[in-house]
Amino acid sequence: MKAILIAALVAAGAAHAQTNWKLATGYRVESFHTQNILQFGRDVDTATRGELLIQVYPNNTLAKLADISAAVQQGKAEAGETIMTSMVKEIPLAGADSIPFVVTSYRDAQRLWKLQPGGGSSGEGSSPTILIFSARRAASMLGVADSSARV
Repeated sequence: MKAILIAALVAAGAAHAQTNWKLATGYRVESFHTQNILQFGRDVDTATRGELLIQVYPNNTLAKLADISAAVQQGKAEAGETIMTSMVKEIPLAGADSIPFVVTSYRDAQRLWKLQPGGGSSGEGSSPTILIFSARRAASMLGVADSSARV
């Protein structure tokens, strides 16, 4: 009877095993970027009841800001926040806001920002950032059969 109870407890523990993700960001922990990412991690922890823990690596500790996309693709991290201009090779429009004199007013700059992938309306005055995930790794970690979807 004791052996059955131990086996049941071990099986229950395995069924509720925690999944850990590394999320890289190049920004200092005090920046609003990282504070938002930390809140995102807390929200995911709450929503998954602790089954998915996102460990944030700020200030280029896991990968440099410009290399975060590659780090996710290479499997060094399951997710990352990167500046749009670091993704120009994959998304040419992502570098539009870094071209000098492409806009002549704040209103035009805001319009361009909203048109870019990941752009928004927070008005923070910085280049938009994007949160990237390795869709295949995320799907396999979460037990999703079809991991061909892009996130």
